Amino acid sequence: MNVKAVGLIVVLFLAGCGNGVNQSVDIDPGSERHQDFRTVNGTITVGEAARVEGVLETVNGGIRVGPEAEIGRAETVNGSIRVEDGATTAHLTTVNGNIRIASNVVIDGNLKTVNGAIGLGQGSRLNGDLSNFNGGITIEGGHVAGNVSTRTGDIRIIDGARIEGDVHVQARSRGDVQRDVRVVIGREAVVEGTLRMDRRVQLLVHESAQVGDIQGAEAETFTGDEPRR
Repeated sequence: MNVKAVGLIVVLFLAGCGNGVNQSVDIDPGSERHQDFRTVNGTITVGEAARVEGVLETVNGGIRVGPEAEIGRAETVNGSIRVEDGATTAHLTTVNGNIRIASNVVIDGNLKTVNGAIGLGQGSRLNGDLSNFNGGITIEGGHVAGNVSTRTGDIRIIDGARIEGDVHVQARSRGDVQRDVRVVIGREAVVEGTLRMDRRVQLLVHESAQVGDIQGAEAETFTGDEPRR
């Protein structure tokens, strides 16, 4: 990111709602706030059962959403995002960081990171797409209404998870690690769309799983909880 882009981000953040540049933001548990929260160098924490009708944005810092909280869109550039049990959010985006979604969370939007892992927990529902370039993806009993895609990360769709859209492993690009991507479709998992593999992968599908069309790979069937390495 060049100096001009960073400067523009800072200006936009300062124009937002008066939050500081070099400070963290803490939203009290159970509170209700009707505004955006922005900072540049700091974390943002939303307390348990708080409700924020606005945007959460930071540049250098993580975002944590407490249990049963409700927020709008949340974005960071250099930091991870964690959403605890029973929360509700809109789009969640970072560039360099992981996204971890606990159990029974509802996301009305997309989950996206460039360099980081993504985890979607048991009973959670994503009403959008889930994607990264570099990092593993684990969908553990969750439900994705859109597509799942990566370029270099392993994918694990396990414990009865359901994907309504496609699962796509993108083609290698110059500079990517030269390794086979490992895609596991586990016990009782369902992929309704196409499994599209545009690079060499190891595709492992449990005997109880249900999948749509497979393009670019041959599936190996396995039994038990986990396939052999």
